[in-house]
Amino acid sequence: MLVSGPEARRRRTSPVTTHYEGRGGVGSNASAEATSRVTEPRPHIVVADDHRLFAEGVSRILKANGYLVSIVTQLAGLEGSILSVDPDLVLLDLSFGKESAFPLLQHLRATRPNLRIIVVSALDDTVIVEAVERTGAGYLPKSRASKDLLAAVKASLGGVSIIRTRLPTSVPAHRTIGAIPLTRRQIEVLLGLHRGEASAEIGAALGVSTKAIDPHIHALRERIGVRSRAELVRWAEAHLDELRR
Repeated sequence: MLVSGPEARRRRTSPVTTHYEGRGGVGSNASAEATSRVTEPRPHIVVADDHRLFAEGVSRILKANGYLVSIVTQLAGLEGSILSVDPDLVLLDLSFGKESAFPLLQHLRATRPNLRIIVVSALDDTVIVEAVERTGAGYLPKSRASKDLLAAVKASLGGVSIIRTRLPTSVPAHRTIGAIPLTRRQIEVLLGLHRGEASAEIGAALGVSTKAIDPHIHALRERIGVRSRAELVRWAEAHLDELRR
């Protein structure tokens, strides 16, 4: 359950009670006990992942280390939940069933640049990692141990960017098309776009999920210097012979 508004802010502090004894010791006429309440801020983290078991596992780890945690498992309500809870950090998966959270990541980075976000994903293609990092978000593969997750959370909350925590060991080969270096996967995506295929069709042809295609398209737009999918198609048409070699 998500807590919002003043209640969310109240829950961000944890009361700590400290007892003091008088100089005469316990039982002495001079003994006195004072109780002071000190509030310590507790960072609030939203774990956004459609796999509830994974999200709950991450939540247990975070709570055991003193963090407040909210879980969101539906992409549709994620932005509203973030706005209502106003968290200190979001741990975001890129895959929500057949939907990609990458467009929402871009939107959040554009509209809430001070919101700390770490993408925690099983998608570790080099192009995807680079696309995530270009938004200013951090990246952490799901395969990392809990100690690495906690270290990344602590670093991010401390203002340290979680960049290139891990890149795949195999670097894809590049070909130069129209003076622009492209990976083999990017070339395959461009050919799919030229054929008029939707992201789901391109993903199916390449044996990857639809969610893995959106970051590739975003990276292609930035690398080629165009703003839309239609412009990518026109660029592919102009360089079709090179792409098909």
